[in-house]
Amino acid sequence: MNKRKKTLDPALPNASITCWYERTLRRDIRAMSREVITAIQSVFNETGMANDASPAVHFRTLLRQLTTRWGRRFNRLSQEIAKAFYTRTQGHTDRALIVQLKAMGFALDFNMTAEMHNASTAIIAENVSLIKSIPQNYFTQIESLVMQSVVRGGDLGTLTQQLTEQYRVTARRAQLIARDQTRKANATLAVIRQRSLGITKGIWQHTGAGQHPRADHVAASLTSPKGV
Repeated sequence: MNKRKKTLDPALPNASITCWYERTLRRDIRAMSREVITAIQSVFNETGMANDASPAVHFRTLLRQLTTRWGRRFNRLSQEIAKAFYTRTQGHTDRALIVQLKAMGFALDFNMTAEMHNASTAIIAENVSLIKSIPQNYFTQIESLVMQSVVRGGDLGTLTQQLTEQYRVTARRAQLIARDQTRKANATLAVIRQRSLGITKGIWQHTGAGQHPRADHVAASLTSPKGV
């Protein structure tokens, strides 16, 4: 007689959710960067980069307008993306666990518990905050690059290269946000669902996702069960 499996497989994040999240952020970051670079080039060509107050005033006015417009856009997008991200992640986590439980001979559906509701609020709020911070950080760096170029009397080619590199930096941050938040949300929701089933112990498994893993995390991997 086959023994019934007693241990659940690891609750792994869904790569397609990470890709969707990153792609959605990058789309608007790319549009933001293109508009910013085009607008800065236009002002540069109209005013030149003489070392006086005029170019600085023009650029500050322009950047204030762009910061306001894109800040509002990302504020609106942050709610839409964060809520969609939570819905997708919860759906994946629940489906993966249900499939395993059915294979073990259990049939059930999950409800929205108080703990899940609290988790949804926290996950959405964290992601809203991170998404809103993207244009904030971006424009802080853009203003610094432009003002430094004004002071130096720099050329448009060099400034354009710097602005393009800042787009790449912002795009890489979007990638990190998508990966980190998918892992965190998936782990949080999986633990809550498992606790609701009466599961109190889990086996620590080091993912190896970080470039500099903590020694205690590596040492504890796949050892004795820990509380969940």
